[in-house]
This record gives sequence, structure tokens and C-alpha cells, in this order.
Amino acid sequence: MKRIEGFSLIEVILALGILSIALLIVFGIFTPFLYRTGEVIEYGNVDRVADLISTEIQSLEYEEVVSILNQQVRLFANRSGDTLVSSADPQLEQELPEADRFYAISLTRNIDLSPIGRDGTAGFVAFQIRIERLIRAPDGRLLDNQLDTNLAIFNTAVTRAGL
Repeated sequence: MKRIEGFSLIEVILALGILSIALLIVFGIFTPFLYRTGEVIEYGNVDRVADLISTEIQSLEYEEVVSILNQQVRLFANRSGDTLVSSADPQLEQELPEADRFYAISLTRNIDLSPIGRDGTAGFVAFQIRIERLIRAPDGRLLDNQLDTNLAIFNTAVTRAGL
């Protein structure tokens, strides 16, 4: 009588158990790395947005910056951080459609350092740049007035030329 050799059911189940435990350990080790990689990419995009804002602000005159701060204009940027559009821009929807808006940027005057009544004589205007991620509904639309975490907050100032 010829005997067929092979693995028993117990051996197969034991091997699958060991394999599944090994895979759980490997995935457990790699999951934080994948999460951190996503964070690094996100903060790289936030840095690009901050650089873009800084470049735009440096190109403006002192009076224009003061006017923007007094109007409390919100800015929007896309996910890659290479497009920045003001909420007051009439071409907002064409330049950055709602579906492409990923970051909301607010410029807030530092009232303690730059009171509103001193704009005409002050040598600088101090303000804060806050970059936040917009929250979307499961269907992709933006939720009204819903912002995720503060991704970056920068304190900065613009000086008046000639002083």
C-alpha cells in the first residue's frame, strides 16, 4: 500500500497562525512610518503655501497690506500649495474651484503691536498668518466654517518703506 505524504491539517493551521502573527508585526511596524510620511508631505505643502504667501506679501505696498488686514480677507490654496487665491477675488471659482481648495489661510492683525488707529503713522504692521486644512463632507463638498487643525501659525510684520 502506497502512502501519500503531505502536511496534516494541524500543521497547516499552525503555519498559517505563525504567518499571520508575523504579518501583523510587520504591518504594525510600518503603519507609523506611513503615517509620518503623509505628515512630512503635508508639512512640505504647508511650507510651500507659507512661502507663496510671504512672496505675495513682500510684493505689496504697506498700505495694501494694511487694507487686506482691515478687510479680514481669507485666502485659499490648493493641496500642492502652488496656487493662492483671495476669497475677495471675483475670479475665485475659476482660478481655484471649491473642489481644489485644501487650505484656508487667514491674516489676523496683532492688535497689541499694531493698533488700527496707528496705521497712518506706524512704521510697521504686525500680523499672524494661520494655515488650516478645510474639512470636507463624505461627498467631497466643503463644510461651512469647518476647519481642521491649525497646520501652521506664523507671526510676521511688514514695514513701511522709507522709515
